[in-house]
Amino acid sequence: DATGDIHNGADDNASRTAALIDMSRTAAATRARFRRSVVFVAFAGEELGLRGSQHYVAHPVVPLERTVAMVNLDMVGRARGRVLVGAFGWREGFPALFRRMRSWTRLRLEDFLRGEGYQADQSDGASFASRGVPTIAFFTGFHTDYHRPSDDWPRIDAQGGAEVARLALRVVEELARQNAS
Repeated sequence: DATGDIHNGADDNASRTAALIDMSRTAAATRARFRRSVVFVAFAGEELGLRGSQHYVAHPVVPLERTVAMVNLDMVGRARGRVLVGAFGWREGFPALFRRMRSWTRLRLEDFLRGEGYQADQSDGASFASRGVPTIAFFTGFHTDYHRPSDDWPRIDAQGGAEVARLALRVVEELARQNAS
């Protein structure tokens, strides 16, 4: 019933794209804080079978055996004081990282896999986890505007989204420091 209406996708996917741009600018300006290469990439085709992320893992810029982790952001524009965080494919170390993350942010961290209807196998992180690359995902939750023309900028929590981006970049920095060789 919304055929022909404009779907701006302010939360899905503009919020993560804005976060990715902000994170990459900050990382470039503070390059010395990162002891490993960091690749920032935005994928397309997630809902068409993870096409973008599947293509990347088949043709990675950095070999997957040298890839420490994938940090995935999806719909991070409606934090409203909290963010869902999930870990996929981690053998060890994530619980300690999750505890440290709590002290890095004002946001309430909640378990990504509880209640939001999220399916890990339908997210870009699944392409990496299936190839042995651990994934950390940040998500602020589904809402009634999901895939609707009403998903527009006035509904975005810009400060909350920026806080999610700062937290995710801090995680990237920590992973780069811990696993530098």
